[in-house]
Parts: sequence; structure tokens; C-alpha cells
Amino acid sequence: TGTIPSDTSLINENKQIELSEIKQTRQMSGCTFTDITGSDPKFYYIKAINEPLFFDNVFQNTEYSTTTHSGILWVQYNGKITITNCKFINLVSFDSGSGNMDGNIFTSNEVNKVEFIIEKCEFIDCGKNTNQKPLINAIHPQASTRFYDCLFSFNREQNSGRVLVLHSYEATFERCRFINCGNEAINF
Repeated sequence: TGTIPSDTSLINENKQIELSEIKQTRQMSGCTFTDITGSDPKFYYIKAINEPLFFDNVFQNTEYSTTTHSGILWVQYNGKITITNCKFINLVSFDSGSGNMDGNIFTSNEVNKVEFIIEKCEFIDCGKNTNQKPLINAIHPQASTRFYDCLFSFNREQNSGRVLVLHSYEATFERCRFINCGNEAINF
């Protein structure tokens, strides 16, 4: 809790936790990250190079703030990632103002065709409507996102942001709840 781990075997040159075969980190589960600091805000806290197991994690800031920090996960491979039973609370990520649409929580770029499968996760007061960054951004034209039994909730609509920006039309929402998400929650 607090800062990026000091164990250099898990950290890459950008001070990110790297989930990869090279770093021998294939699973992240049962972790709680509170008020994370220590990474340059233009980089994500976690960089996935290979498909990891990712479940039962909590990422939170103690209170909602418009102060921006790094996003949580950048997926940099072709394939799928399943994120199960995780909570994301009071997270607002860095906005470079350059027009590239990184996500507040997860991002994959135009090179990597990623299938996000997000199950039983909660997104509470993440993002802000002034930077219009989504919680999840999948830029590849054949990327897909599937949400099952997820909660997207904002205490105040004026703090709400986009839930998803997807550059394809392959999104599934089953048994999900949206509370005070604003006008442009989902953008294809």
C-alpha cells in the first residue's frame, strides 16, 4: 500500500510493475493499492506484456480528488485479459492534453488487438468529466470488451466520466449497473 514496490525484480525502467514472462510475474491477485505514488503520471502503474491472471485486487485513493495520477493497467500484447472481482475507487488519471485518449483505468493501443473480459468488478468515482477520458480505452479497430456483473457508479454526475471508448463495435454489457454516469458513458 502506498508506493510502487521497491523490489527491483518486479519493476521496469519506467517504475511500472511489469507482468511478463521475463519478470516472472504471471499473476496479480489479492493485492490492495491505496493512494499509490511513485510512478511518472504519464505511465501506467502496471504494464502487462503477457496474459496474466488478474483477480481480487483493490486500487483506491482514500478520497476523490481532481489531482491526476497514473492509470492502472496498460495491456501491451495481442490476446485476452480477464479481470475478475476487482475494485477501482476514486481514480483519476493523467491527461496529457495531447488528444490521445488513454483510459483512467485500462488502455490498449492501436497495435495490440486485446479482448478485455471484465467480470464482477466495481468502478466507483473513477475519472472526471473535464478530461473526457474513459475508464477503459481499447484503440485497436478489432479490440473487444465484455463486462459481466459490473458496477459503474459516480456519487455526483458532474464528476462522472466516460466508461468506455471502443474503436470497434464489439462490446457486451450483461447484468451491469450504471449509476450517475452522465451523457456519454459509452462511445463507439
